[in-house]
This record gives sequence, C-alpha cells and structure tokens, in this order.
Amino acid sequence: MEKKTKSLMNEEQRKAECLCDNSIPTEVTPTVRTVVESGDAERICDVFRMLSEPSRLKIVLTLLSGELCVYHILQAVGGTQSALSHQLRILKDNRVLRARREGQNVYYSLADEHVRQMVAIGLQHSGCGGAI
Repeated sequence: MEKKTKSLMNEEQRKAECLCDNSIPTEVTPTVRTVVESGDAERICDVFRMLSEPSRLKIVLTLLSGELCVYHILQAVGGTQSALSHQLRILKDNRVLRARREGQNVYYSLADEHVRQMVAIGLQHSGCGGAI
C-alpha cells in the first residue's frame, strides 16, 4: 500500500514539476489518432523494415542516382544474382521499387520521391552525407 501511495505521489510531483500544459497539441492529435486507428503504423514499419536490411539499403542507395538494370545493380552492390533478385523482389513487392522490362533486361527505380527523402534524411542523420 505504501508503495502505491509513493508511486502516486511521484506522479503528482512530476506533473507539478512539468513546465508544459500536459496536453497533446490539437494539430497532432487527429494525425496520430488516424495513423493508429487505420493501421498505417504497421505499413510505415514495413517500409522501415525493408530499408533496415543492409543489402536492401545498398540497392536503394544505388538507385538514388536513377534507374538501373539488374546487371548494373549487381556490379554496384556485389553478391550473387540469386540473392539480388530475391532482395529486389522483396523491395518491389513492398512498393519501395518499381520495375520495367525492356526486352530481356529488367530496370529498377525508386517507387517514389518519398523513398529518396527517407534515405536522404537517414544519411544526413548518420553523418554520411548531404542532400541527394
């Protein structure tokens, strides 16, 4: 019982010491509520999961410069054709990349500008480079 009272007292002290008004800004609340209720948080996590695997991130970094065929992507990132094809399929299935076929060649590019922006922000945050 004493522990519970102490815990409540600590919570009250924290609230009293807080300099903010203890409310969530009204412009944030609808956005957060929408994301949580719609399941978008899981979809956002899926995109970050796609980019968090090193070989997939290398592919995305390679494609920041523009569309490339599988052969040129393989030259840039290394590995085997089979492993690269597997990673490209995962990225394409999760709408991080898009592909187009021209004869026997398949060309890959980033699906949209958002992917480029996320990777650019990640690079800036890690100190690896400037704007892309």
